[in-house]
Amino acid sequence: MWDVSGSPSTPEGTAEPFTLSVHRDLEEYKRAVQSAVGGRTASGTVLFSNHRTGPVDIEIAHREAVPVAVVFRALAVPDLEIRALRDKDSRDLALVAWQSFDWVRFAAASAIVGVSNACIDSIRPFMPGYGSLVRIYNPVGSEFFECGRERGRRCCRANSFLIASRLVPWKRIDVALTAFIAEAAERPWLQLDVIGEGPDLTRLRRQVRAETNEVCVRFHGWQRDPLPWFREAGCLLHPCGLEAFGRVVAEALASGLPVLGADEGGVGELLAFDRRLSFRGSDPVDCRRAIRSFLETSVEQRTTYTDGAHEWATSLFTEDACADQYLSLAERINGDRGAK
Repeated sequence: MWDVSGSPSTPEGTAEPFTLSVHRDLEEYKRAVQSAVGGRTASGTVLFSNHRTGPVDIEIAHREAVPVAVVFRALAVPDLEIRALRDKDSRDLALVAWQSFDWVRFAAASAIVGVSNACIDSIRPFMPGYGSLVRIYNPVGSEFFECGRERGRRCCRANSFLIASRLVPWKRIDVALTAFIAEAAERPWLQLDVIGEGPDLTRLRRQVRAETNEVCVRFHGWQRDPLPWFREAGCLLHPCGLEAFGRVVAEALASGLPVLGADEGGVGELLAFDRRLSFRGSDPVDCRRAIRSFLETSVEQRTTYTDGAHEWATSLFTEDACADQYLSLAERINGDRGAK
C-alpha cells in the first residue's frame, strides 16, 4: 500500500490474516509491487490495484504477465477532481479531473471493480464497450455487526444525532447543520455531535456560531473508534451524495443505527432498503423534513428500522461476503487466462 495521507489511523507493520506493507515513497512502493508480482506469471496471482495507483500497477504487472483488477472507490463525476496519479511517471498524487484519466490504460485491466452500482454506472461513460465491470461492496468489520445485535435489545435515543465524516466541502456537512439547527430552534432538547476533522472545520464552526448559541451542536474532532458514538446516538446524519460507497453509512446500518442520508450516489444505494429517511443531499429543507419525520416516528417504528438496517447490512457488507467475491473474481480472471 502506498500512503501519503499521514493519517493517524494509518496501519503499520503487519495485520492478520495478511501482511500489510505501507510505503510513503512512490519509488519504494514501485519496488515493492515489482517484488510482489515478480516471477508469479504461472502462480495464479491477480494484482488488485485501485484508481489512484492503477497506471503504475498495470505497467509493472503486465511486464510480469500478471493480470490486474482495478478497484474504483470514488464516483467518476465529470469535472470533479480527485487525488490520483496524473500518469505512470508521476511522483505524487495530484488533483485530477476524471476526464483526464488515462482510460485506455485502465481498459487494459482484466476487470474494473466498483464499490457500488452507482460507482459502476459512473464509470461506464468513460469506458464504453468495456465488458468486465464488477460491483463488490466494501466490507464492514464484525464489531459493528455485534453492536447491531446489542442495539436490537434496547431503544435508540431519538433526540441525539451524530455526524461522522471528514470535514471537507464536498461532504456538504453545512447542509445537515443548517437543517438540524433550524429544527433544534423548535425542539431545544435536540443534540448533534460532530466527529471528524478536515479543512472545513473552521468554516463549519463559524456557521454554527452564526446560526445558533452552539449549545445544540458540539464538535469533538477526530475519533479513533466510532462505535461508542454509534451506541449513544439515535441517528446518523449523512448529507453527501457524491460518495461511491459511504463506509460510515454501512457501519451505522450494521450497528443498527438509523441513518438520515442523501438519496444519491453510493449512499442512496446503501439506504435502498428503506427510503423513508432519505433526502435530497444538497437541500437543507428536505434534510429538515427527514429529521422531523424521524423525530415523529414511534419507538416501534424505530425498532423495526434498526432490525431492518442490521439485516440489510448483514446480507451485503460482511467481510466473508466481500472476500468470497474477490476470490471468485480472481478465479474467473485466471480461468479466462487459461481459456486463452
